[in-house]
Amino acid sequence: KAESAYFHLIHNVQYGMVEKAQGLLEQALEHYKNLLRFAEEHRLAHTGLAGVILSEIGDILIEQHQLERGMEHILQGVDLSEKAGSSNIRWWTYNILTKAYLYQGDYTRAQGVVNDTVAWLSHNQMASWYMRITQARQGQVFLVSGDLERAVQWVEQQGLQPEDDVSHVRELQHIVYTRILMTQHRYDEALALLDRLLVMTEADTRFGSAIELHLIKAMLFHHQKRN
Repeated sequence: KAESAYFHLIHNVQYGMVEKAQGLLEQALEHYKNLLRFAEEHRLAHTGLAGVILSEIGDILIEQHQLERGMEHILQGVDLSEKAGSSNIRWWTYNILTKAYLYQGDYTRAQGVVNDTVAWLSHNQMASWYMRITQARQGQVFLVSGDLERAVQWVEQQGLQPEDDVSHVRELQHIVYTRILMTQHRYDEALALLDRLLVMTEADTRFGSAIELHLIKAMLFHHQKRN
């Protein structure tokens, strides 16, 4: 019974992530709250998976500008994942924590979490995409903190080029890269890369990602006009 309840949580956590990616934040929030109640009723509130649910709730609350409540949930989730979670669950809560610090402009803490995660991943045998996403977060930290010299170094280390073929594997790296190209006033190259990313996300009907790309595209046109 406990095992079937745990698999119920796994399946439905993934469903909540889909809702969030589609921009359905209220639905995803209610979904995760129901899952947390389910975990408590089935004595699974101490598990790392419950930590993921708490972190996902916190992520949505921060998106809704409820920063204090959001951070409280995320830090509880990280604590649970460190105590009881598998490696991939621990990584997931770290990723959400980095995103939260970036949202708040706390670049020092964001960089600290990314550095710790990179070091930790280097000593754990996990799928390569975990490191790729973490490295993409590293590029985000350099970009939003205004450290353009390290951002350009990051581009070189990642081997990114404007004419790259886009893929799900490197999507986050390429999104960060388009914004770095904008800071270099390489608007045509950034726009071409954005358009290829949009074709991919719209084909997958990932509306949340498509909205983010359209916002970056609008920002590009604004910067181009101003300069």
